[in-house]
Amino acid sequence: MTIFSIIIPIYNVEKYLTECIESVLNQSFKSFEVILVNDGSTDSSGVMCDQYKDYPNVKVIHKENGGLSDARNCGIKTATGQYLIFIDSDDYWNSNHALDNLYQQIERNKDVDVVMYKQISYYMKKEKFIPNPNFYDLDCIQNHAANEVIPYLIESNNFSATAWSVAVKRTLILEHQIYFEKGIKSEDIDWSFHLFLYAKSFAATNERFLIYRKERPESITNTIELKNAQDLLFIIDKWCNYLKVNTVNQRIKQAYYNYLAYQYLILTSLVGGLSAADKKQIYKQFAEYSWLLCYHSNRKMHVIYWIKRVFGMKFTTFLVGKYAVCKE
Repeated sequence: MTIFSIIIPIYNVEKYLTECIESVLNQSFKSFEVILVNDGSTDSSGVMCDQYKDYPNVKVIHKENGGLSDARNCGIKTATGQYLIFIDSDDYWNSNHALDNLYQQIERNKDVDVVMYKQISYYMKKEKFIPNPNFYDLDCIQNHAANEVIPYLIESNNFSATAWSVAVKRTLILEHQIYFEKGIKSEDIDWSFHLFLYAKSFAATNERFLIYRKERPESITNTIELKNAQDLLFIIDKWCNYLKVNTVNQRIKQAYYNYLAYQYLILTSLVGGLSAADKKQIYKQFAEYSWLLCYHSNRKMHVIYWIKRVFGMKFTTFLVGKYAVCKE
């Protein structure tokens, strides 16, 4: 059986696609398949995918544009490997031994559900590579249950909530129907919350073999608009309600609230940067979740919490929005 299925969703990335695909095909570990999902690209990305269709371990899928989540879900349904790995088509691996490394973790931790790994961020404007500064304490992950691993990851700033930072057992995804929510941004947070709730065993490596491009001008994550705020609020609302009505281990619940509090801080900066008309559409529901700020797990959250207590939510939103603009 094939060990890894590498799913690459593709949309208008002709500048970066070859580097991404070749970084996977050049792996020294050979038990893998590559699933190229062309999500209705209007540039030459689709033609570039077809150049690989005769490779024995490459599957090429052309579909109408449905967004990143839909493309990933399509890849999941096509995959046959024991483990699924996602890589965005504008990113790439900087090592030919990435799969070797992941397979070693699987061999050491038989039947593990989730294997985590690190990345190096490439800031395109400055042309600068910055490695992820945090390291996993492997002793806090290996052979530990979710109610220990999840709080550790969130408290140590090692919970990345990104699909491209994990290798996941395919049967876990299929059994629990852990698909990506269609039509929203920040979908990786929602997906990761589901994934870690169902996972029973974990492993990790501190190897940073993924190069993650940031500040790409044409990227869908490089715009601040009403939908960004609406979708993040949707995720916060969804998971606060889930944690309220479902039986979840208390330590996991507390950790998830802490993570949602940080996302609420990000949401506050987004709302603060909106026009008055856009802000009006979202503000009432947004303000209803200001109680999340009481879950302050770091100094910044603690400061924002007290600003909100003293000056109110409107001023806090304004202040955080101005700070976010100044940081750009």
